[in-house]
Amino acid sequence: MAIYRDFDRAALDAVYDNRAQVPNFPDILARWSAAAATAARISEARLDIAYGQDDRQSPDLLVPAEALSPIRHIPARAKPLMLCVGGDELPELQRQQAEFSAAWAARGLEVREIPSPDTDHFTVIDSLSEPDSPLYQAICSQILPGTVPS
Repeated sequence: MAIYRDFDRAALDAVYDNRAQVPNFPDILARWSAAAATAARISEARLDIAYGQDDRQSPDLLVPAEALSPIRHIPARAKPLMLCVGGDELPELQRQQAEFSAAWAARGLEVREIPSPDTDHFTVIDSLSEPDSPLYQAICSQILPGTVPS
């Protein structure tokens, strides 16, 4: 018996079953669960805060995203870091890179800033296929010190 247009209960349930519509749903849920667990572990999280009668009425409270920023988790030891920000990039993104580079260097870690004039975060990727670009050359020299393929 139709309960909405030509849909019966079973047809409506099937249409609104988003998990069934996404074939890799278990993989996505596992990734989200792992990311949430990581965020809870490295932040000051308050988990399962009760606000109602039902056990499901218990959200988690995580600290602001800033606490999860890589600049807050610079290691004591690391391989050399290579940073590249486009010359046409937004000023805020240029500022963030400069701040991250300075924080990395302040820990005594090696950091290289690779210039990429006339690019932004959408177009900088193109320079990875251009042997004459500073980014291409820097990556090659870090992978194979002393050699830069052309």
